[in-house]
Amino acid sequence: MKKNDVFSSAGYLIRRLQQEIRHQMDDILGEEGITPPQFATLVTLKANDNVSNAELARISFVTPQTMVRIIRNLEDAGLIKRSEDPQHGRILRIEITEKGENLIQHCQKKVQVVEQKTLCHFTDDETEVFKQLLQKSLQNYSGKND
Repeated sequence: MKKNDVFSSAGYLIRRLQQEIRHQMDDILGEEGITPPQFATLVTLKANDNVSNAELARISFVTPQTMVRIIRNLEDAGLIKRSEDPQHGRILRIEITEKGENLIQHCQKKVQVVEQKTLCHFTDDETEVFKQLLQKSLQNYSGKND
């Protein structure tokens, strides 16, 4: 494989795009005092009741051990609160606080700017095709095409 082939391969281009998006997300969310995995955790908690630590970790692209620290840091920052489940005392329920809700709303506007930058030179049709192709490619790894 020639050097230029490496730089034009789909895997390389996807990784470069992911790195650029992550860099942008680090910058804009860092201004708000949170990280992309913390933001992903807050958004996931808002959208899902009773989500497990393992699921939160998977969605946020971190290990379960790291997710424990993220939850602790979000709680320490007053963005979430944990309480015992009334029916199962060993289960801790996580709720987003008003401060957390406000932060999510504020950050979502900033995150949308990053997505818009990613897609700004695409037509509406190209945007849809791009997203469909990404989904199709992800399905290749999930075994859903077999």
